[in-house]
Amino acid sequence: MDAAASSEHELVARARAGDQEAFAELVMSHADRVYGALRRFGLDADEADEVAQEVFVRAWRGLSRFQERARFSTWLYRIAFNEAQRRLS
Repeated sequence: MDAAASSEHELVARARAGDQEAFAELVMSHADRVYGALRRFGLDADEADEVAQEVFVRAWRGLSRFQERARFSTWLYRIAFNEAQRRLS
């Protein structure tokens, strides 16, 4: 596991334990990429902002179910894709 992955793993573990600051760090490190993915999925700027917030709310609520079989970013992108699909349908 490289240093970035190790650090992310630690942040996820802390966030799971209820550390909101650790989760805020995860949000800060992934917010731009989640927003960019939402734009590529076809959402306009305002929708992408709104849906990005929902993605992170869902991630916070679902953190206990994140099994770390994939990277945290991969899990977030799956949530983002699902939320974009919901918005676009």
